[in-house]
Amino acid sequence: MSLSPQTVCDNLDHIEEVDLVEGAKYREQAYTVLTDDAVSTTVKEEVCDHLNRANQLQALTTVNPDESY
Repeated sequence: MSLSPQTVCDNLDHIEEVDLVEGAKYREQAYTVLTDDAVSTTVKEEVCDHLNRANQLQALTTVNPDESY
């Protein structure tokens, strides 16, 4: 069962509310949308924006200032 791109974006918007395993599932859903040839470039860009924000949020909340990435 595939999720709509909108559901994937909604999931990414709430990624900070779930554990790391569920967050990884949300990212995997995003990658599935991004690799689907049937999805338009515009929709893929929207998913990319949401995925980028989720990744930035994760970096800000999981890396301490004295740690290097």
